[in-house]
Amino acid sequence: MSDLKCPRCAVELQAADQASLCPQCEGCWFDSRVLNQVLHGPSLESSPFAATLQAEDHGVDLESPVKCPVCDKVLARFEYGGNSRVFLDSCSEHGVWLDDGELGGLLKYLSRENRRYERGPRHKPVPGGFAGWLGSLFRSRARR
Repeated sequence: MSDLKCPRCAVELQAADQASLCPQCEGCWFDSRVLNQVLHGPSLESSPFAATLQAEDHGVDLESPVKCPVCDKVLARFEYGGNSRVFLDSCSEHGVWLDDGELGGLLKYLSRENRRYERGPRHKPVPGGFAGWLGSLFRSRARR
């Protein structure tokens, strides 16, 4: 990962925990597999990635397309998960670029999705499933 330049500000990226960080704009370059491990791994609050969790204004244009620091091809922009409102830049061959704050945005999104999954369905399950529900329906009508 050495000798890679930041696709936003052209500063040399610094190696950190299987990824590369820009010391100027706090963007991160990840191999796609490593990003998944980081997102589902232990807390990042005391890691080299801590500074990248909250977005700050570094005076860098975040709207223009960026190029892969490995092959120099324009990175494809996509919304993580299709509904996260976090947009990443990806090279299908080499990895993913996250601007400052996007890693924190991904962690918040995954936390929300996990809570939604843990809550499960909004209705209370009826003991006995469908047969129990059907029996309770007939019993309630018989009481009338």
